[in-house]
Amino acid sequence: MAVPFLTILMLSVMGNLASGLGAKRGGEQTQGTPQIMLVTGPVKASKENSVLSKPILSVAEAETHYPFFISFSSPISEEARARVESILGTELKVYIPHNTFMVWASLRAAREAAEVNGVAWVGIVEPKHKIAPSIAALSKEKKDEAVDLIVSLAPTTAPSAAQLRAMATGEVERKQRGSVGHDVQEVVNRLTTALASLGLKTPATARVAGSERLVVQTIAAEAQRVAELLAEQREVSWIEPRTKIVPLKASSAASAGSRHSDPHREVHNGKVVIKGIPDVKPALI
Repeated sequence: MAVPFLTILMLSVMGNLASGLGAKRGGEQTQGTPQIMLVTGPVKASKENSVLSKPILSVAEAETHYPFFISFSSPISEEARARVESILGTELKVYIPHNTFMVWASLRAAREAAEVNGVAWVGIVEPKHKIAPSIAALSKEKKDEAVDLIVSLAPTTAPSAAQLRAMATGEVERKQRGSVGHDVQEVVNRLTTALASLGLKTPATARVAGSERLVVQTIAAEAQRVAELLAEQREVSWIEPRTKIVPLKASSAASAGSRHSDPHREVHNGKVVIKGIPDVKPALI
């Protein structure tokens, strides 16, 4: 199974959960505190910033979606995981070692998941968790250079056609509907308005780059400021600068034969010809 890109993106390989995580009952953790280490720094997993400490003031707010960290007691109980997936109506796929997953879920569902025996802590992914540290350095070093910020949206599981029909007829309970796919164009339109309000020296532009991704172009000097605005958007889970792809030297490519093993490059008369490079989700490592 392929490693989810967010694992590489956000994980600090030095991250560990504190030893002795105990089972939690009724929303209370009996011992230990999860230590979720990200590239951006440690996540403070405390009672104060738990989803259980966030009151729900209305039905609309209860169904508002956010990206959440769900941290399990160690080792992860299959029974607890299955129960959480049942509550969320979707699989837990984006894994962040150790014992933590990122999900896109309603506030109501996240609070219910936090009460499951075997779940150590559930909390919202905050704006400070979403910005790659390299953006701040870029703002100081490159200044007037144009840069692309790759903006990843929280992973979702859109309902199937059968599920949609069941929803329409009331055959499926709300909590079983799964997370709803993003309207990326709507996010771009909203961001375009917000970016215009920043009054940037060089206007930033946003465009759709996939079902769960968009690209924002700005200049390096303003990249950190733009990233901070992007991180405030609920749907956003990670922001990083586009990584540069360094072409292979023609001599080394030619030594491999008339066709290089890279499917996006070909060698003709000793020269490397770039056929095309797909717009993939970059990894920060």
